[in-house]
Amino acid sequence: MRIELFQSWLKSEMGLQKKSAGDVVSRINRVKKITELNLENSYEDIIAQLDNNEEFKKLSVFVQPQIKRAISLYQKFWQEQVENR
Repeated sequence: MRIELFQSWLKSEMGLQKKSAGDVVSRINRVKKITELNLENSYEDIIAQLDNNEEFKKLSVFVQPQIKRAISLYQKFWQEQVENR
């Protein structure tokens, strides 16, 4: 799974501490649990689907933007992976 590589990337490329990187990974895992989203889809498509998801709507207004940021970071990571192939 790419999650371990993603967490390493968060620390090395984004300068996140271990706990912060773990929090981002946790938010990605939460998205995977509440949706069937493909995280390689466009950011706009993912957010539109999340905004229409009842489980996502139930999350606090503080957690929702954190999840959206985690998705943004994952997509940046994924794009770098695709470009480096």
